[in-house]
Amino acid sequence: MRRIIVVIVATCFITGCASTGQRMDPAKISQIEDGVTTRTQVIELLGNPYGTSLTDDGKEKLNYMFVRMRTKARSFIPFVGMFFWGADTEKETLQILIGEDGKVQKKTYNKADDEVNMGLFA
Repeated sequence: MRRIIVVIVATCFITGCASTGQRMDPAKISQIEDGVTTRTQVIELLGNPYGTSLTDDGKEKLNYMFVRMRTKARSFIPFVGMFFWGADTEKETLQILIGEDGKVQKKTYNKADDEVNMGLFA
């Protein structure tokens, strides 16, 4: 019986939280100035972006992201979990548009917290 309890507790710790990307520091984001800060300075300040993309007019967009999902404790209760599974999510995104001169043209930061409910009665 003790072994089963240890396995269940260990499973809860292992599967209880998942994240991707890196958390963003608002103090560092505030140092980025439109028309002043260069692409190189952004990367020195924040590290490599999660991804990059190009706009229709050929400008580069640096994309930074952080997502974390924490499974609610009720999800691990036998039988109850399959009816009322849930998780809390936290998401931060930062998009930085780089102009043709290699300087920041615009930055957009968003943060959202949400709740995910799944299961037979969600």
